[in-house]
Amino acid sequence: MTTLSEADGAGRARYTYRLRASSSARTALEAEWARCRWIWNECVAKSKAVHLHNKATGQKRTCGPAQLDRMLTQARERTPWLREGSSVPQQQIIRDFGKARAKAQKDIKDRLPQRQRAGMPGWKKKREAEPTLNYTRRGFRLKDGRLHLAGGIVRSAARWGVTAGVRSTGPLARTRGPGAMPGARSPVCCNRVRPCGTRSRAS
Repeated sequence: MTTLSEADGAGRARYTYRLRASSSARTALEAEWARCRWIWNECVAKSKAVHLHNKATGQKRTCGPAQLDRMLTQARERTPWLREGSSVPQQQIIRDFGKARAKAQKDIKDRLPQRQRAGMPGWKKKREAEPTLNYTRRGFRLKDGRLHLAGGIVRSAARWGVTAGVRSTGPLARTRGPGAMPGARSPVCCNRVRPCGTRSRAS
């Protein structure tokens, strides 16, 4: 299914597709998610270690995107399992972690009530975390009704939903098919659809 909202002037459209594929594509997506979940948890560990170090020494080490990007580069160099996956979703999950951590720190700095704070990003447990992969525009393409993801994944797996958000600087035009997606910086987000058939919430 394709959905598109129109607006005068600048606007945003979101396209939602329900795609199916072979068991090999599903296995590849789940393996990609396992790598991204591992990276997220490494970011959590790094953040906690920096916090404890600063608290104990009074120093002000940082744990921003630059430090986490360096950590990812080093991890990919020494871990063949990580190199088997695409760097695009791995870099994106670091960006997502950085945004979540920055929001939590801002809430603390602004002294928001505890119930209104976002909270520092926590561990993603294998059996609890909802699989989600984010790709920048250079990490995917739609061709002949198929979704080609970075890392050689040709389609989304069975029971995975795909949501693509598109930005436009002018009036939004109707597309003529799944491959006619405007916007050079359009991201795509892959979510696994729940077994009962209801799609997981898109981020």
